[in-house]
Amino acid sequence: MSLLGRIYKPKKHVMRFFCPLCRSERGMRLASRSTLKNYIQMILTTACIVLALYPFMGMRSVYSFFVVWGFFELALRFFSRRGIPCPYCGFDASWYKKDVKMARILVEQFWAIKKEEKDNMKKEDSSSSADEIVDDAREEDFNNSLEDSVVQI
Repeated sequence: MSLLGRIYKPKKHVMRFFCPLCRSERGMRLASRSTLKNYIQMILTTACIVLALYPFMGMRSVYSFFVVWGFFELALRFFSRRGIPCPYCGFDASWYKKDVKMARILVEQFWAIKKEEKDNMKKEDSSSSADEIVDDAREEDFNNSLEDSVVQI
């Protein structure tokens, strides 16, 4: 597969870069930092929580903002990290920064999984054609038996 056939350009990407291993153009849709939109979401979520907890906690329910902020930051970091590994070669820059040997193992595992999937697809293709032949034979036998029963009546 050529390099040009692998390039996928995500819509509305926040950051563009090239994969250092396979040189494919990449783009991340989520930033690892909170944006204005995220802060507005946090405020609206906190407002809903304050409205629900105000009868029980009073003004102390406003402090739920810090809990919401923490959850938003965790979720944002989690989802932004999930987009780092290259879908074409399996290279993960965050693991490479921490441990080069582990990054190499992850790339090897990625290619092993890819190879298994490819082998399974080949097996499914060959087995599906055999299944189609058997199904066609069964359908033909069924049609013949129907014709025989109609002739006898």
